[in-house]
Amino acid sequence: MQPTDRFGVAPNGKHAVTLDEDGRLSSWNLATGALAGRTEKLGNTVWDLGFVRESNAVIFSHKQQLKQWDLDAKITTIPFPTDHSFKRFKVSADGKTLVSYFRGGRLALWDWEKKTIRKTLSTNDVKKDARSFRFVALSTDGRLVAGFGDVSSRDSFVEIWDNETGKRHSRTEKVDLACIQFAPSELMLAVGVAPLNRERDDSEKRLMLLNGLTNQIVRYYKPPPNPFDSECRRVFAVAFSPDGRLLASAEDNHSVVLFEVASGLPRRQLLGHRNSVRHLEFTSDGRRLVTISRDQTGLIWDVSLPTTDRANASAEKIKECREALGNLEDGFKVQTALAVLAANPAAFLDLCDKDLRPAPALDHAAIKKWIADLDSPEFALRTRAGKELEKLGDDVVPFVREAVAKDLPLEQARRLTTLLARLKPDEPTPKRLQQMRAVELLENLATPEAKQFLERLAGGARQARLTVDARASLDRLAKQTQR
Repeated sequence: MQPTDRFGVAPNGKHAVTLDEDGRLSSWNLATGALAGRTEKLGNTVWDLGFVRESNAVIFSHKQQLKQWDLDAKITTIPFPTDHSFKRFKVSADGKTLVSYFRGGRLALWDWEKKTIRKTLSTNDVKKDARSFRFVALSTDGRLVAGFGDVSSRDSFVEIWDNETGKRHSRTEKVDLACIQFAPSELMLAVGVAPLNRERDDSEKRLMLLNGLTNQIVRYYKPPPNPFDSECRRVFAVAFSPDGRLLASAEDNHSVVLFEVASGLPRRQLLGHRNSVRHLEFTSDGRRLVTISRDQTGLIWDVSLPTTDRANASAEKIKECREALGNLEDGFKVQTALAVLAANPAAFLDLCDKDLRPAPALDHAAIKKWIADLDSPEFALRTRAGKELEKLGDDVVPFVREAVAKDLPLEQARRLTTLLARLKPDEPTPKRLQQMRAVELLENLATPEAKQFLERLAGGARQARLTVDARASLDRLAKQTQR
């Protein structure tokens, strides 16, 4: 591939488009790696590119206008008002909203179909943020908008707004921010840091997951050792897998690391680039990852589970791998276990049939009563209610979060918040990890038997996490079949 400044993978997963240093857009066949098409030189006035929903035509900003290249056809201008200049932009997953920025720290939210501005978002201190935004992001459901920009040559900020109300949720100022990306299914935001000062040694904090509503740090992602490790870790790009289970980071040490989002563990390290990796993106089915390094090299990785030479494993090995799915410390061991089980699907399904059951039905009325009892004047009643709720573990988290969001008496709200902290919903237990990883493997297998088992799990208690995971897997498999 040519030196590239911008990059995107088409929704059909068959080609990628790059903006090269000479000002051309290039289309690449992901099956062969061959150049499939190229525009004429567009100069240095192309700022950004992307795709809209299922369309495989690339949208890009050129000379402050939005244009479209159909790959096999000529470039056309999209009829947006000419009094607005487009540079950085992002289109929502449903294709209904486009967000772009003005100078002076303002973002415009456009109705894509009508080509009209629905609302404008602005920072509190326009003068301070006059350098404006370098990058914008939208949550998958279109609910949240994130703007990432510079305050000075070193200091950066991230602001998050509600798309519908225009209300700003939070603002965080950090040093040397490099990239942001929303998770596909939750209001979480991955943030990468690429410091200019190579003497800083807080490398474990260069990649973090933020709560999109509060900007609070959920966890950090620590990379594994690497033969090309530098004195200072820098993360230049991040990408979530379409199912939201993995987070890929483009590292300065020539590697790409695939982290498990839920646990923070590195599950795979991809070594092959000879320079720092600057761009990456998953294909829509999540089975391939396209990466581009600073030295012009583009690589296409198969990130599906390898199964060769792992079939016909012994019953003891299968059981060992099944237990390893609950591992909290070694993500590489988890990845190996998943590969062995994927190569022995019948044995894996037999084990699931024995120890993986649909989530039992919850007594909603009892849960609501226990939540109400936390405001009881009787100490014994409050204590019993707290214990009963805590016994339910992960499955009660949605109820507690829903209650905390309401306008409750101060003491009741405090007790619910304390309960939520004790449940640690962002720190999965070994049992929860076993369930999550088993569902991941069932989705990856995608056989009739695996789908049947997912349907059985999807019939469990409606708000239980296991049920929600199984339903999400079935939805993704159905969409892949439709493509």
